[in-house]
Amino acid sequence: MDLFVIRHGQSENNKLYAETGSRAGRTPDSELAELGQEQARRLAEAVRGDRSHLDVDVLYTALTHRCLQTATPLADALGLEPIGRADLGEVGGLYAAHPATNVRRPYPGLSVQDMRDLAPRLQLPADVESAGGWDGGFEEEHDQAQGRAAAVLADIAAQHGDRAKVGILTHQHFGQLLIGAAAGIGEAGRKFELSNSSVTALRHEDGQWRVLWVNRVRHLDSDQINA
Repeated sequence: MDLFVIRHGQSENNKLYAETGSRAGRTPDSELAELGQEQARRLAEAVRGDRSHLDVDVLYTALTHRCLQTATPLADALGLEPIGRADLGEVGGLYAAHPATNVRRPYPGLSVQDMRDLAPRLQLPADVESAGGWDGGFEEEHDQAQGRAAAVLADIAAQHGDRAKVGILTHQHFGQLLIGAAAGIGEAGRKFELSNSSVTALRHEDGQWRVLWVNRVRHLDSDQINA
């Protein structure tokens, strides 16, 4: 099985940090910035014109605003219905930080209606549907995210055969943990840069994971590539 890890386009939070070097003013569930929307469009157009860039039979997506915004044009280009998963969110989940103490508190994710407004063809897990929305996936400890990454890889390998081609639309830090889990290097996966709208390829074969390539952004011009 080939597994493609795709990062969302530049978010407003990404843009804020790039411009100020600070997270002050961030929002818990950031939308795509203007550049991020263009990155998502460019990725979709590249795939529509050349499936060698990214060819998948199944597209899973995190339930964050920026991932759904990126997944929608990509799924349309691939002719797929995106499948939402609550376990693909960024490390730590959604949170709001107290401005004085920086203490994090859980923040709820989008409602089912809001998710469907962003991605009309989105398939959602039954528990998210019945709850009326996503709880935001808040995590107190970093170890929870590492375990989640390993569990995601194991689940996808169990669900899909060796010939499957699967895409995951997710976030930079969680994508790095997926690479680390696949390569057996754990947290050292964070040494791999995953640019906005980049594609990374992993392969599961004979019960083992390996990394094929990392951070492909050939659909972007040089001035559109960012972290």
